[in-house]
Amino acid sequence: MQRLIPGKTKVRIEMFRGISLADIVVAVIALAMLVFVLLSTLPGKLWICLVIIAVTIVLLVRLDEQPNYVYLLHILSHLGYDRKYGRKRRDRDIVGPKEGEVAPAEAEPAAKLTKAERKKEDKLLKSSKTPADVKAEIRARRAKESAEAAVRAAEAKERAKKRRDMGSIIAFTGISDGFIEYLNRQYYGAVLEIEPVEFRFLSENRRRNSIEACFGRVLRSISADYCANIVKLERPITYDSYLESEYKKVDRLRSTYENGFLTEAELKPRIDIEYERIAELQTLCGDAKVTAPYYYLVLFDSDKRRLDIEIREAEQTLLSGEIKARRLDDKELAVFLKYSNSIDFDEREINSIAPEDYVDWARPETVDIKVRNVEINHIKTHIMRVVNY
Repeated sequence: MQRLIPGKTKVRIEMFRGISLADIVVAVIALAMLVFVLLSTLPGKLWICLVIIAVTIVLLVRLDEQPNYVYLLHILSHLGYDRKYGRKRRDRDIVGPKEGEVAPAEAEPAAKLTKAERKKEDKLLKSSKTPADVKAEIRARRAKESAEAAVRAAEAKERAKKRRDMGSIIAFTGISDGFIEYLNRQYYGAVLEIEPVEFRFLSENRRRNSIEACFGRVLRSISADYCANIVKLERPITYDSYLESEYKKVDRLRSTYENGFLTEAELKPRIDIEYERIAELQTLCGDAKVTAPYYYLVLFDSDKRRLDIEIREAEQTLLSGEIKARRLDDKELAVFLKYSNSIDFDEREINSIAPEDYVDWARPETVDIKVRNVEINHIKTHIMRVVNY
């Protein structure tokens, strides 16, 4: 594998080992400043010289094989660019309120208590004669009011921020006919979902056929005209099909009971078992989601017809190597792009979204680029880079 690791393509000009030309330029500038200060009539020349020497040392010290003055230049350039991006419509505006949920615009604000009522509640909380359940009810209501006020304040603060359109940093601009359109159809992408394979259970010949002859053939077919990405995403496992199967079992048990093949005593324990399974599956479909890695192969090309041929050939090649692969349709492409940016959403929302809104829904709601991290939808993300081999 060592032969596959590329060497350094950009050679730095070094006057001495570990000392680049830029380091010498910084040192010469600092030396010139010292000379000017020493020759001047400024008061406290010695202290000024010490400060210049200290700053120069800090700038020349290296972190991750890069001197600090390079980081300083990056920070200054960072401050010169737009750093806040957003889209006009949020997910709840595109999807709409969930069943039984009231839209924020339609929700009636809770009536505020008057000062007299507030003082009366304070007295009740301080009094030892007030029942514990009354105190708990007051505290719970106040906690709820505080939480709602915090949410309203955060939303008002978010609306006050000036953000550039999300389309200026997100490359994909359309999803149609099983393709992702980038930069207004300057080039296209198509995605294959690949099921994981336990190669340790395969013989050596079958492993060689899958990896070298088939998957390797797909990668070797990539030329300078187009490229490919191997993507791994963490996604929650959906148990909707299992849940539907359990409900069908309940219906069959009821039908069997109605036809006289089961007594009520036989039906009840069976129904109880089924509802226990349903409750467990509903938990896994709700708050206690189980995430698992999903793998994808993405091909890109500027020619849509050629990309269609390439993605079909790649799918057939992988299938011939015992690697199950299938091409994603428009809905699945939108979900794939959405998971590339966030994980805190319900992918079943895609069923209630119009095709023309797929792109807007798949983009992040907000992106805040900061010095050391990027916040996507107000969640901090970190970027790692390779500094050396």
